[in-house]
Amino acid sequence: MGLIIIANAIAIGWELEYEGYGGCPADRPFWYTVEVIFLGIFIFEAGARLFYHSLKYFKDAWNVFDFSLVIISIIDTLILAPTTCNSDLRVLQVIRIARILKIVRLIKMLKGFQSLWYIVCGLYMALKTLLWTTMLC
Repeated sequence: MGLIIIANAIAIGWELEYEGYGGCPADRPFWYTVEVIFLGIFIFEAGARLFYHSLKYFKDAWNVFDFSLVIISIIDTLILAPTTCNSDLRVLQVIRIARILKIVRLIKMLKGFQSLWYIVCGLYMALKTLLWTTMLC
């Protein structure tokens, strides 16, 4: 799953770097298709984990974090993107960058990066403030 997360981060970065982001899915069919494919993989992962662990799945903060990212991605990709083309609600697209935070899980697995992990924890704690600031803009 780690390789899928890295591939998704690369795809998001590549899209932003070379194509920019914005417009309707019809304006960027390749990138929208890539986004839906990755979303399908993440939905399957969350569903499989939820099926396997049942409600115990939500006892782990990382699972809640992943599940929240999947829900935000569903809202963003499948609901907001097709229905709010060229609208001011596209400001909510900032939320899609939060999916890159799944990479944080990979860093946690590497014990040799203890100081990097402390930095990541600090950034994670600041995420709540960033979210509220984004909503106020």
